[in-house]
Amino acid sequence: MKGDFKEALSLWRRSDPEARLEEVRSFMAEACFRMAQVQRLQGRYQAAMSYLTEASSLWPSRASYPYHLGLEFHRSGNLKRAEAEYQRVLALEPNHDRALFHLALARMERTMAKDSDRAGGAGALAEFVDWLDGPQGRLLKPQEREFYAHDGHGPLPFPGALQG
Repeated sequence: MKGDFKEALSLWRRSDPEARLEEVRSFMAEACFRMAQVQRLQGRYQAAMSYLTEASSLWPSRASYPYHLGLEFHRSGNLKRAEAEYQRVLALEPNHDRALFHLALARMERTMAKDSDRAGGAGALAEFVDWLDGPQGRLLKPQEREFYAHDGHGPLPFPGALQG
């Protein structure tokens, strides 16, 4: 059964719930995570999100699962859900650089969408700037803060995390 995560999950799901020790739950979570990666590579994004959701519920103290779930929501355009997942990561690991970066990116994208939609755009930029100046925004790397705080004049500074 080496590498057959789908079969392993099937067997674990049929086991006695009382017998699911923490170690077994962590193995199940990792199998779900790997199945999510396979599903994503095959273009089955909803299935990938389902596996990532299951991985997160099986091992709620592991930050990588909600982080990857946030990325999937972000890719699908569901910015509010992406932000919620990035916030879950930050509740577990307040200095998680990638979650901070993607949370800022999702907030900026949502701000831009609000600003382009004249009906809901009032104050969206101010809300983003307040977040950037707040406790989480201050945890961003200096070059990332500069990127998000760019005023639109001159060349856009590119965060070091994305270069190369």
